[in-house]
Amino acid sequence: MFAAVMVFAQILFATVPPVSDAVENSGLTINLIRHYDGESFQGTLYADPPSDAVGGGNLDDIVAAAALQWQAAINDDVVIDLHYGWHAKPEGNANAGGAGAVSVSADGKSVVAKLFLNRTRSGWWLDSTPFDSSEFGEPVLVFDDLGGGELLVGGKAQPIPGGGSLGTDAVAVAIHEMGHVVGHSWGYPNYLPATGANVDNGYVGEVVVPERLPFAGTVIPTLYSHVHMFGPAMGGGGGRPTVTDVDILAAAVFAGYESLNLFGDIVSASGALGDVNCDGVVTVADAARTIEAAVGLVTAGECPLSNPAGEFDQVAADLNGDGVVTAVDAAILMQCVVGSQHALC
Repeated sequence: MFAAVMVFAQILFATVPPVSDAVENSGLTINLIRHYDGESFQGTLYADPPSDAVGGGNLDDIVAAAALQWQAAINDDVVIDLHYGWHAKPEGNANAGGAGAVSVSADGKSVVAKLFLNRTRSGWWLDSTPFDSSEFGEPVLVFDDLGGGELLVGGKAQPIPGGGSLGTDAVAVAIHEMGHVVGHSWGYPNYLPATGANVDNGYVGEVVVPERLPFAGTVIPTLYSHVHMFGPAMGGGGGRPTVTDVDILAAAVFAGYESLNLFGDIVSASGALGDVNCDGVVTVADAARTIEAAVGLVTAGECPLSNPAGEFDQVAADLNGDGVVTAVDAAILMQCVVGSQHALC
């Protein structure tokens, strides 16, 4: 299983754009703007990386991987200019990071945001392969009906013995903080009205998914700019998170997104969706074949394949339904199998 994941990761690394470029798909675009020691943006003074970090990875790849997870969920044409880097919080401040929207255009299509990880916090583990979770076991997937149908509400994976995460997992922190960038932020004008949170109730609220979105009627509890549940990426609990349906739906309410890719939809869809290599099951091998398709290494076809080693099923590979097969479809499919060979689709 892990060999297949590593092959997928190596192919994905070769196709992900440099962090100086936009990390984009046919919908959400995130322009990654790195800040270094001594530079400041909107009150945040950026700093050098922590000297005691382990793992061999770097912040640029980690932030790009976190952005890709959220992009895989959102198809709306929105551009986010994200300023990010390491930041030195005062000694004794244990917060792992911070993020949020700085400004949002009137139509919601243009956002300026910032994100930082706290270099003062000790024990950072920087995953050198942040686009896969090969150092982790199979996540505990939790589905529940919160009033609008059964959907994914939890998906945390724990490190395998000797696999990694020897401290604070920067990928897990970046995925969470990226959620604040994408929608879970008071910087989005609809956040407080949608949750009903205010100083009098301790900023405890809830968001009800409206009719314009899938799983309408789902009730998601909130606290400040977080999902007030254990399990979601924007909630509590340890381990490496999956961006769940409740994370995505709440962000859609706050930021006004309309077109989403949700686990609940994938699970209930045709059994052929995701079976890119037509072998009857959905695994990381299908995600790897989707990446090969995105860069033109294999030929489009349909099941049954006349050349199983050199073709892929076009319909099964187009996970986000935009008519083309890209690395984003592969990222969605990796979310579907959640870094394992569990045939979730």
